[in-house]
Amino acid sequence: MVSYRSYANFQGRFGREATDDAFAAQSYLQYQGKKLVERFDADTYLTLLGAMDSHDLGRGRGPREAILNRITTRTLVIGISSDVLYPVDETRAMANAIPSARFAVLDSPNGHDAFLTDTHKVERAVKDFLKGERRITSTTSHGAAWA
Repeated sequence: MVSYRSYANFQGRFGREATDDAFAAQSYLQYQGKKLVERFDADTYLTLLGAMDSHDLGRGRGPREAILNRITTRTLVIGISSDVLYPVDETRAMANAIPSARFAVLDSPNGHDAFLTDTHKVERAVKDFLKGERRITSTTSHGAAWA
């Protein structure tokens, strides 16, 4: 759970706030953990995590950049400014390797989960992409910034 949110998100929501027996951030993480256990079978979740962590686009096919370079479909790649799972530099490199890709940076303190919490920003970037707008450099609560 910690890797799906950012330091800024936790700091802004909880700071050093505490109850008698735990920090507010700890209580939040325990609550989210209990909800996850109720929704997911632990073995299924571990299998899913293993598949995500070990996936290699180039395995048996060549260098990743060469594989991405074969994509001919118009593609929108969105990086999230505070994402520690898929940092902006990695998502930008992926977009640069896809000939027809456009790249956007979603500016958010919400970490990897920003695509779930900042849906209005994602929606704006997707709509602008579908309209054929120029290359997106960032998307904020006020709209997209264009190159």
